[in-house]
Amino acid sequence: MSLSWLTVLNIGGGILIAFILLGESTRRLGHHLGTHTFPEPLGLRYQGRAIQIFAGTLIFH
Repeated sequence: MSLSWLTVLNIGGGILIAFILLGESTRRLGHHLGTHTFPEPLGLRYQGRAIQIFAGTLIFH
């Protein structure tokens, strides 16, 4: 129980930092490429269907 607060703060802080640091640029890239899901801009940006499938599978699990 003593590490529960650390886990909650770590996950919450990590998500908050990711949204602040990466959210705007990810949104702009997706808008520029005309995509709707997160794996789509990865596949288009790196010209590979494999990374798109991998990201989709990772998110789905």
